[in-house]
Amino acid sequence: DRGQTSFTNSFSATGWAGRAADAVQAMNAPSTFPSVVSVTGSSLFCVGQNTLPTTVTPGVPLGLSGLGSGAQAEFLGLQQLLTFDNGLALVQAANGITTRGINNANTLNAALSAAPTVVTQFPSTSLGQQLQQVAKIIQVRSGLGMSRQIFFCSLNGFDTHNDQIATQDSLLAQVSPAMSAFYTATQELGVDQQVTTFTESEFARTCQ
Repeated sequence: DRGQTSFTNSFSATGWAGRAADAVQAMNAPSTFPSVVSVTGSSLFCVGQNTLPTTVTPGVPLGLSGLGSGAQAEFLGLQQLLTFDNGLALVQAANGITTRGINNANTLNAALSAAPTVVTQFPSTSLGQQLQQVAKIIQVRSGLGMSRQIFFCSLNGFDTHNDQIATQDSLLAQVSPAMSAFYTATQELGVDQQVTTFTESEFARTCQ
C-alpha cells in the first residue's frame, strides 16, 4: 500500500492518485464524472479526500444486471430504497456508493454509445483489455466533460522470490505489447502528446 499512498512510515486513507484527482477536479467542472477511474477494481491508489473514484470492468456491461421482466418497476423500487433515510449510517453510505455507481454508469454508457470504435487492436491479455478500456474512456472525454483524467490498471505477480527470470519474462511479455497498443491508440485519438503513462512496482520501488 505504501507505493499507492506515498506515505512510507504511516498509514493513509487516501492514495496519491486520489489526492491528485482532488487537485484537478475543479478543472473538469461542471462535470460530476470522477476524475480518477480504476479498470482493475477498487484501489486505495484512487481514493482522494474530496473525490471518489469509479470502477469500470473491461468487457462487462456497465450498470445494473439481473433485473427480470419487470425491470422498470424493479428499478423504481430500488431507487426508492436508495433514497429512503433509515437512520443507519452504514446503510446510507452503501446507498450513496450504489447511487454514484448507477449515475456514473449511465453517464459513461451514454458517452460510449455515441462514439465510434477505437480501431487499434489490443492484446487479449488482462492488461491489454484494461488499457483498451482506458482508451475508450479517453476517446469520450469531451462527452464526459473531462479535461483531466487519471486511470489505474494493474498486473499482479511481480512479487517474486524465485524463478524471477521465467516469471518476469512472462509478465513483461504482457506489459510490452499492451502499452505499445495503448500508445498507438493515443496516436489514433490524437492525444499521444497529452497522455503520460508510467509503471509503478510493488513495495514502493521507484517509478520507471
